[in-house]
Amino acid sequence: MKNNAFTLLEMLLVLSISLTMITLTIYPISTTLSSLTEKQLLEEVKAAIYFAQLNAITTSNDTVISFQPEINQFSSSTATSALTNIQFDNSLKINHIKPEKFRFSGLDGSINRFATVHFSGKKQTYKLIFQIGKGRFRIEAN
Repeated sequence: MKNNAFTLLEMLLVLSISLTMITLTIYPISTTLSSLTEKQLLEEVKAAIYFAQLNAITTSNDTVISFQPEINQFSSSTATSALTNIQFDNSLKINHIKPEKFRFSGLDGSINRFATVHFSGKKQTYKLIFQIGKGRFRIEAN
């Protein structure tokens, strides 16, 4: 029998410590990834709203954006064509009973009404707040 080898007990101890360390690092990574996915999706929605507003100003045609909670989707369109469709995955959900529609004016890019659209993520909720005048909006995390 060799005296310089590891025993079975020592190997099991090292494996259990390694498994514990791996488990403790994987859980925070998965929650961080889901949070980043939510934020990336909200940034994509912001970019699509800015695009719709810019399209309204440059073409002098009204642009409509809508949030459809029954299919969990955001879309923007003009009278003649669709601009953007963003399908939300399971990480982010629109919390409204009925669809929300907003119209950017082709004259100056202002929005027709003010409202708040609520979203819920895995661990956090978000509000997309439209302010009246010049089409301003912001996203707040709760």
